[in-house]
Amino acid sequence: MSNTWYFNAEKQLLVKVKVITRRKLETIFSFSDMSSDEKICEISLSEYINGGAAFSADGEKFFYIADMKLVDGMPQNPLNYIDLENKIIKNYDFLTPAFGCKNVSCNNNLISYFKGESLIVKTLDGVEVFQKNFDLGKYYTAEISPDGKLIAVSTGKNELSKTINIQLFSLENKGLADRIIMIDDSVYNENSIAQIQFHPTGKYLFALGYYANFFAIDIAAKTNFAAELAVKQLDLADGIPTKHLHYPYRDMDISRDGKRLVLVTNHCDVFLYDIDARALLNTYNFEVETKVKKQVKFIDDQGRKFFFGTGLGTYKIVAAE
Repeated sequence: MSNTWYFNAEKQLLVKVKVITRRKLETIFSFSDMSSDEKICEISLSEYINGGAAFSADGEKFFYIADMKLVDGMPQNPLNYIDLENKIIKNYDFLTPAFGCKNVSCNNNLISYFKGESLIVKTLDGVEVFQKNFDLGKYYTAEISPDGKLIAVSTGKNELSKTINIQLFSLENKGLADRIIMIDDSVYNENSIAQIQFHPTGKYLFALGYYANFFAIDIAAKTNFAAELAVKQLDLADGIPTKHLHYPYRDMDISRDGKRLVLVTNHCDVFLYDIDARALLNTYNFEVETKVKKQVKFIDDQGRKFFFGTGLGTYKIVAAE
């Protein structure tokens, strides 16, 4: 059994996705209103979701990749969504299975997902605005910018150059906008990027690697300024707070005013940062088993409160002072 949490800031919605794999396959979506702490609805499926999930930006739909099934004799993963107004499940598209391509991203009025080797960006109404083919056999992660003008795509590790590339594509001009290269040396012994998040201003990209390194990228300068974030407070001998056996990062979030960053480690240490000041504001620790999933999300615009959720299905709201 596992639990994953998703949060929508627009409508203060929280959903716990509980996947049960023992005895029978079942996925339970439990939606609640964080502003009133009231349960909205619970929807149960006799299958498990097989990849990414995301709220639409307006909070009216919750998208998820369903388990593989035969469609016209071909294996497909349905990309479905829960219509929260009517509390029913509808199909949005069918995805050709592809290794490592299970990411779904929603921002503005757009959704992005991988369909086989193709990255697709559409409006929520189904109008395609961008399509790009990539090589199969790698892990890909994509994220739409808050203004809906760019999409950032991690294209995996380049074994020849020993770099991890994050490509920026313009959704307006349908072309390559820029490229960010992060050196994959002994410090960043990464395979690919698991999570990407844009800063609200579009100036920065924040990323977590599959092996839990943390990257803070100044897009214009193409530099990683993660080392400037509270090095002394983390007290690492090599001076770089992105790689440490005791501090692998598992989740992150940026406040919607762009001023604060929160990171949670595998050992349940939570770090709260002032991004502009490059300063560590506070640390927290919550006693949860190392192997249990941990998630953090700001629940207000200024980053004064954050949500800490676990794979056990428990959560708490923490004052970020």
